[in-house]
Amino acid sequence: MKSALVEPFMGTSPATGSKAYSEESQQSVFPSRAFGCSDTSALIGGCLLSQEIVKTYLDAFTEGWDGYGAEPVTRETVAHAIAFASTIPSSFPMPDICADPDGDINFEWYDSPGRVFSISINAAGLLNYAGLFGKSSSYGVEEFAGLFPRAFIILIQRLYSNV
Repeated sequence: MKSALVEPFMGTSPATGSKAYSEESQQSVFPSRAFGCSDTSALIGGCLLSQEIVKTYLDAFTEGWDGYGAEPVTRETVAHAIAFASTIPSSFPMPDICADPDGDINFEWYDSPGRVFSISINAAGLLNYAGLFGKSSSYGVEEFAGLFPRAFIILIQRLYSNV
């Protein structure tokens, strides 16, 4: 199933032969149903996150995508990121999605200056996290085992509690 999920991400634009995809071609090449989304549910929860992950991949799948030698985001990283995104509790705010220069995909929740929580997932399924909560911080590594780690639930709740 993993290869079926990530196969559509590879290659060049069918319309232009370019490795850059326009918004219109992304919609035709990566329809929401490719992520298990109905057309009406494409803008909620994991479906929207899956689409954001694919857009991030399209921006960062080549070496040096940032102009400074960044590592490419791999199909394995995308597959893990989509699986991880599907476990984020629906009661949580939507995170921002971006690529990290080391090829990881980053999920970031921002509350205010000095109050942020970030999780990056890599091709091996490791979750590196760091959070700033005013004058305190927390960081570490978790292995993604198909469930949203309880520690992350506590940390994201802490982020928005302003305590």
